[in-house]
Amino acid sequence: MIDPEARYHVLHRMVGPMELLDGPRAFEYVGRHAGGTERYSLMEVALAAGSGTPSHYHREAEETLYFLRGIGAVTVGPRTFQVIPEQAVFIPAAIPHQIRNTGDKEMVYLAVCQPAWSSEDTVRIE
Repeated sequence: MIDPEARYHVLHRMVGPMELLDGPRAFEYVGRHAGGTERYSLMEVALAAGSGTPSHYHREAEETLYFLRGIGAVTVGPRTFQVIPEQAVFIPAAIPHQIRNTGDKEMVYLAVCQPAWSSEDTVRIE
């Protein structure tokens, strides 16, 4: 149990793997599911070579992606950005976006959402 009076917490548990939008494998370290806060979430997401997320948006959450391994492309609204490790992409709330692994190895990135990620806030675009 998290002590609300403490000034900091070391969280030793994660929730996952979680399936997100029929594609990536994700582990939540902080957020609604793992605990700690509902103000933001921190997830590690992995996409297999050649795969990606469907186009989607978050009604309320802003999202920042930080790429750790692999190469890919991120489409935010009408623009597509090529991404490599040590790059970050900011995605405002309510803007359609899609993440694709364009490489031949697994792509791994961190996703920070504010407020914390929830499936109820995520809208898939067909």
